[in-house]
Amino acid sequence: MSAAKKKQIAIFAVAAAMTAGFVMLRLLPLHRRVRQANHARQIQRLAVVEAESRSEQLPLLEAEVQKLRTEVGNYETSVPSERDMGAFLQTLSELMNKHRLSEQVVTPGREMEAGLLNCIPVSIQCKGSLRDVFDFCGELQHLERFVRIQQVSLINDSDYTGEVTFETKATVYYRARPTEG
Repeated sequence: MSAAKKKQIAIFAVAAAMTAGFVMLRLLPLHRRVRQANHARQIQRLAVVEAESRSEQLPLLEAEVQKLRTEVGNYETSVPSERDMGAFLQTLSELMNKHRLSEQVVTPGREMEAGLLNCIPVSIQCKGSLRDVFDFCGELQHLERFVRIQQVSLINDSDYTGEVTFETKATVYYRARPTEG
């Protein structure tokens, strides 16, 4: 082998070593960093898309929170923390008088505990025209205090005067006091 060929082989070996060194020491780490940067960019894009979708949902969630606050406020009003049957019976009597209902009989039953709520059954009986009874029921439905009507009976008057006897079993609720313990 001649000296020129040996020099060519040496130059080729040095060039191959330099190329391998460049690839191993410079190109592969740069390629790895580019992949990591692309991966980080994809993660950021996903985060931006998720944030945008959440920001679109924010008004809906705020409306839902406002609705729930209103319902909780309505619950606080509709189911008082005090028994306060006197005020309820007074309101009931005023409604019956307003709608010209006669022969009024309102009988509270035995109070029952139902977890966080206490309930009081109330028997209501009165007499009046069908229109007046329905108007009374409509206003009863819109009272601030929650009243649950369980049974309704309308009995036509036997002498056909156009009056009906209205009988119902209703339940009124109030919140139980938390037990200390």
